[in-house]
Amino acid sequence: MSIKKIGLSIGMTAALVASLIASAPAASAHDAGEHPTWDFVLAQYSDWNGGWYDYSSHNNDPDFSNNYWDHATSNGSIDNSASSMHNWNCHPAKLFQFAGYSGVTYTAAPGSSDSTFSNNGFDNKASAVKFYAC
Repeated sequence: MSIKKIGLSIGMTAALVASLIASAPAASAHDAGEHPTWDFVLAQYSDWNGGWYDYSSHNNDPDFSNNYWDHATSNGSIDNSASSMHNWNCHPAKLFQFAGYSGVTYTAAPGSSDSTFSNNGFDNKASAVKFYAC
C-alpha cells in the first residue's frame, strides 16, 4: 500500500471517529437515571436545570452559605437559590428557610421530585436541610 493511500485511510478514519463523537448525545451528569451516589439533589433552576448540589451522605446541613453549585465556588452559593429537587432515597428531607433550621419549611418525601418550588412558595428560600430516618 502506498504512503498516499495510508495517509488517506488514516485521514478518513479520523474524520469518521470525529463525526461519531460529535453526533453522540451529550450525557448529563444529572440525568435522572444516573445518580449512583446522589440521594438528595437540589437544582438551581426549575425543571432540574442549572447547577446541582448533592447530598449523598444524609448529613444534616445547618447553613448552605458555604455550599456551591456543582461544588465549585465560581458557580455561586446554593443558599436561597434552589428551585427544584430530587429525593431518590428513603430519607425524608426537610428544607428550612433560614440557616440554623428555622423559618418556613418544605418537606421532600422519600422517592419524590419537584420540578419547581414556585408552586409551593419555596422558590429560592432554602438555607438548611435535615434528613430523617427511613
